[in-house]
Amino acid sequence: MSTRDVAEASNLLEIIKLLESLKEAAHQLPEDTDRRDALREIRDFQLRVAALVHRLAFPRHFVGD
Repeated sequence: MSTRDVAEASNLLEIIKLLESLKEAAHQLPEDTDRRDALREIRDFQLRVAALVHRLAFPRHFVGD
């Protein structure tokens, strides 16, 4: 693993931790449309981060993208 890979992994880990904190904060909001929208946005971003992590972990599967 190169220094760049380690830095990218560290950045992704920080993003994941931030998303978890945002999710916890969103759960503290009153149950209404704002809470549902916030949780939906957080979930969508979590899915995009997961896809990015997968692409970085398994680059061979994405040849030709």
